[in-house]
Amino acid sequence: MTDRPDAVTALAREHARGLLAEAAEEARALARADLVETLRRAIVDEAMRHTSPSPPAETKPGQAGTTPTETDPTPAAGPATPANASAATTDDGQPERCLYAYAIADRADLDFAELNGSGDSLRCIDSDGLALVVAEMDVTELAGLQTDEITEDGPLARLARTHDEVVRVAAGQATVLPLRLGTAVADDEAARELLRSRGDTARRQLDELRGRREWGVQFLSNDTQPTTPEPVQSAEPPSGTAYLTQRRAALEAEERYRRDRTAAIEQAHDQLSATSSASVRRSTNAGALADMAYLIAAADEAAFQAQLEQLAQPLSHAGVSVRVTGPWPPYSFVSSEED
Repeated sequence: MTDRPDAVTALAREHARGLLAEAAEEARALARADLVETLRRAIVDEAMRHTSPSPPAETKPGQAGTTPTETDPTPAAGPATPANASAATTDDGQPERCLYAYAIADRADLDFAELNGSGDSLRCIDSDGLALVVAEMDVTELAGLQTDEITEDGPLARLARTHDEVVRVAAGQATVLPLRLGTAVADDEAARELLRSRGDTARRQLDELRGRREWGVQFLSNDTQPTTPEPVQSAEPPSGTAYLTQRRAALEAEERYRRDRTAAIEQAHDQLSATSSASVRRSTNAGALADMAYLIAAADEAAFQAQLEQLAQPLSHAGVSVRVTGPWPPYSFVSSEED
């Protein structure tokens, strides 16, 4: 028994370097998982500070490989204070009323009667072939929106839903550029100045968007997990080397699974982009592997839907499901400018 320590030491020396390398590999994989979770939480927190809920999306019933969603692109948040004072002011000289601006359109003869009374206050202010869709609003309705706690029935959520409803109705009759959520001007002259200042850019974008609508595609995990061979059962407990070998095989299988899943998403994105006029990669929400928006011409929408159905099966085999929303006004394809 006196030679046992020497034997153990020799065995330890023989395997130490390999064991340390394997342990380091496993530690890196675990650290990466922790980092991914930390970043995911940070992204969700940041998104919740700057976005708000939007209304239910329109989906095509029975579409293969898709599931409906209740939220999708929202007007960019960030309420703006009216640029100029209006005639009516409070005791401290601040404006009481302003014109809330929803969108720039390529025509002014828009009808908002379908909004069931709420459209009565909407009108279009035109200048040089462009129209600004506006409604008169108390300035107090915009005050504090940047610090409003996001709730389903809160002021910011209500404003976002109204904003989207108005933009949708306008988009059904004209080509529109949705404006940033909370955009406001002091009066009719300020509205015309906004149109004049953005005129060239607005006309170019309207030409690019005419006859096209936005479709959202989220790629989600379908919870398919990679399989690894079952370890051979033995009466003896596994050695440290055997355990690390099994663990390394599991980590390698998970890594291959993630790589294959990512490759399948990128391949699908490339094919869908070929059918679209433009595409953008949006910030992902919690649970989404990727979130894309595609600008689709009306003549190409049937082909786009058919392509999504064809992609559903290979994506499913790679562990990915697809959620499709739309059509939407082109929220993701309008260049933002400060008011």
